[in-house]
Amino acid sequence: MPATRVLFMCLSNDARSPMAEAWLKGLYGQLFDVQSAGLEPMPIDPRAVQTMHEVGLDLRTHTPRRVFDLFRADELFSYPVTLWDTARHERRAFYPGFCIRLFWEIPDPVHRVPSGTDPLEPFREVRDLIKRKILEWVERLLPEAQRCKGHNSVHDFVEANRFSQILDPGSRESM
Repeated sequence: MPATRVLFMCLSNDARSPMAEAWLKGLYGQLFDVQSAGLEPMPIDPRAVQTMHEVGLDLRTHTPRRVFDLFRADELFSYPVTLWDTARHERRAFYPGFCIRLFWEIPDPVHRVPSGTDPLEPFREVRDLIKRKILEWVERLLPEAQRCKGHNSVHDFVEANRFSQILDPGSRESM
């Protein structure tokens, strides 16, 4: 059975979107085909690697990717998820296509100043916030799929309901 394709996007693909990719793969990898990309990719931030390692997820081999490169390669995603920081007035990544777009406000830990002496504090806070967002989203998505007769997987449910959710702006998620 094909997995539902998810793309996490942020500005640099150096912390937030790789963290989200690692969480979704680690928690629900059998249900989702997950990637991450950025508008202006940068090398992975070592603090993101360290804080994800603390929870048993490895970002050491993460390779930054450009959103546009995925689009040029005709990659299709059921859920492009934009992680953006309104406090920094960041540009929002947008992925075209026939999909359900999600916009999650997630502060950029690279540009946050720790409130105490621990330089990893902003990364831990963002790591934990991303995990909560993913758990909430998947917990809402899975029961919907399981309640609908004839849908044996999240992918089947998403494909069967994609058009109605795109037409109804009230069904779009903005968490």
